Amino acid sequence: MVRGDDRSVTQVAQELWQLTRDYARQETLDPLKNLGNYLKFGVPGALLVASGVVFCALALLRGLQQLSPLTAGWWWWVPYAATVAFLLVVALLCARGVKQAAGAFTPAGGSRLDPTGSTTSAEEAE
Repeated sequence: MVRGDDRSVTQVAQELWQLTRDYARQETLDPLKNLGNYLKFGVPGALLVASGVVFCALALLRGLQQLSPLTAGWWWWVPYAATVAFLLVVALLCARGVKQAAGAFTPAGGSRLDPTGSTTSAEEAE
């Protein structure tokens, strides 16, 4: 401890308490507020996109069922298979998009995006 410091123990304790309180607020409350804003738009957006995909799949199924050659006799299952294939493609595209978005934020030895938008390697960032 430096002897030239004229602060009392109570002043040091008050500064420590203030610093601890500010740090706790910065690391807990502020991220929770940001998470609330993210969820405020993310959850309704996800629900709207999901309902849109469901309605598109139903429209595809109903449209394919209206085609007479596909619904006659043994071919009754073709509209259902096409609709399932459509939903699988949509799910794969969503999974690929999530994987790419997660890779942009977490460096795994490769490159990552910095706040300016340019790519830097993990070694250059350190």
